[in-house]
Amino acid sequence: MNVLWVSDRADEIRVEIQGQLTGDCVPNLISTWIKALEGPFWRRMVVDISGLTGYDLAGCRLLHEMYRHGTIFGASTPQSLVFLSEISSWNKDREKELETMETRRAPSRAVSPRPSCRMANSSAGRATAVSAKASR
Repeated sequence: MNVLWVSDRADEIRVEIQGQLTGDCVPNLISTWIKALEGPFWRRMVVDISGLTGYDLAGCRLLHEMYRHGTIFGASTPQSLVFLSEISSWNKDREKELETMETRRAPSRAVSPRPSCRMANSSAGRATAVSAKASR
C-alpha cells in the first residue's frame, strides 16, 4: 500500500511517503508542493522519504525537481539514503535506465492492477493520510 501523510501547518508542509511514488501519487505530490509555494507567504516543504520503497520515472523526476528547488528531504534508513543520492545526482543515464526498466515492465502493468493515490482534504495543523488502492 502506498501512503502519503501530509501535515499542513502555518510555516511548513510535511509529506511522509510510505511505499512507492508511482501513478496517481505523483500528481498528488505535485499539488501539495504547489500549494506550499502558492500561499500568502512561502512555506517550507519537507519530504520524508524514509518509508519510500521505490518510484517510477515520473516520481523520480518530481523528487529531483523538488530537490533542485530547495525542498528539504528527510532520510533515516539505508535505502532512503540510496534514494536521496539518486534524487540529488539525477542525470540522463539514470533517466534512460528508469525508462528502460519501465518499458520492460509495461506488459505486466497492463495485467496487474496499478496503485492509485487519492488526496484527502487537509486542514491546517492536521495530518492527512492519502492511501493508494488498487484500481480494478
